[in-house]
Amino acid sequence: MRVVLTLPWLLVACGGLPIKTVDGTEEQLIDGAVDAVFAPQVGSVVVLRDGNLSAVDGGAARSQSLIATGVGALHDAAPVGPAVLLATDGRLLTWTESGLAESPTGSLLGEAVTAVDAVAGRVALGTDSGVFLAHDGLVEQVLVEGDGALGEGRLDAQGVLWLATDDGALGWSAAEGVVAFDNTAVHDVAVSGDGTAWFATDGGLLRLRRSGAKRFDLPEPAVALHGTADGVWVVTAEHAWRVTGGNLEEVWVGGEPVVASGADRSGRLLLATNAEVRRISVGRPLVVQGLAAGDALAGPTRVRMLPTAADRVTDLSVTLDGAAVTLDADLALRVDPSALGAGEHELSATATWDDGVEDSVTLPFSSTVVAYATWTDDVLPLHQDRCAVCHQKDTATVLDGPEAWQSHFDAILAATTEGRMPLQGAPLEPIDLAVLAAWRDNGFPLE
Repeated sequence: MRVVLTLPWLLVACGGLPIKTVDGTEEQLIDGAVDAVFAPQVGSVVVLRDGNLSAVDGGAARSQSLIATGVGALHDAAPVGPAVLLATDGRLLTWTESGLAESPTGSLLGEAVTAVDAVAGRVALGTDSGVFLAHDGLVEQVLVEGDGALGEGRLDAQGVLWLATDDGALGWSAAEGVVAFDNTAVHDVAVSGDGTAWFATDGGLLRLRRSGAKRFDLPEPAVALHGTADGVWVVTAEHAWRVTGGNLEEVWVGGEPVVASGADRSGRLLLATNAEVRRISVGRPLVVQGLAAGDALAGPTRVRMLPTAADRVTDLSVTLDGAAVTLDADLALRVDPSALGAGEHELSATATWDDGVEDSVTLPFSSTVVAYATWTDDVLPLHQDRCAVCHQKDTATVLDGPEAWQSHFDAILAATTEGRMPLQGAPLEPIDLAVLAAWRDNGFPLE
């Protein structure tokens, strides 16, 4: 069952934040109750129901695929490259196209992870003993339990970790230490695209920046916050508000209490009640999965159009470098750098709905074509820089030369493409993956 509604609300003023009338689009994603809902990657929705973890298709089909059973509670989720880290009861798991596996980072910590976030190659991990930050191949403890237990933590794009602790609201960076602090009692945190940290307080909201803090009243207490590119979603017991552009917008009024919530990478809110999971958005964004502005492609990539309220779309047009493109039945196309050639390119798409509303997106990207690679000039430097530290003697998989690489090559390429390897630092760049593929395609030459 799928329901799409447009909701106009007339609002009254509240606590210093001007309130304006907005139109919200509401879509029903799933029937029935769930225990947790997350949207860790563009176009993906992950739900936990009775210990079973499932992925819900973000397009019109709404099909569900089982990820794992017997997971227990799902506390948090965050994307790390093409993989997703899942903080469950007692385990930190990595979810990729190949399935679910134990995360080596969780094994290194040796304790349960209850909160996780990741931005720009940095991963924040909350445990009972404190907060850890993994970056540049290092794992450091930035807050211990005695300094104020972690409630929630979120990273911004500059690497500042914003924490809701027992002592108050805190901003911390590896380079500077504490950059902001306020001793107001807080219980949740979200970060908007401009780096502003928003905290839920007993009576409203706390906005914390390096320059200082400001408090705002809310009509009712916030139970959860979710950051977006231009603001923050505020979820209360039976309402959803959005703070953006200095305004407070009431976007959803529900008939049942909210039991879980989340936000997707496009700023759409996910709300779970005892009856269903709904997706709420302001406007109707045309979401593109598989390609983002500024991406550098080095191999064939599947790009999919995911318009909001897809069953009301009357026209969807896509061009690649100005030429019209035909989409498949799943509203997807294959972008192949070898066919496009190296250089700068542009994908544009426009969706039109049955009431005449339109939304367009233009994504400039570049492509790299690696025609030839050798062990000595290309693969060996990559091995020494990113792989050798973990694959030496007395390890499960020893990679001590080109012969060992060839014998394990399929597993290496799969693990690096899916983001499961390297264990330390950021995933390999697209150009690195293209080098590996070119080395294989040319017969694994030494020089």
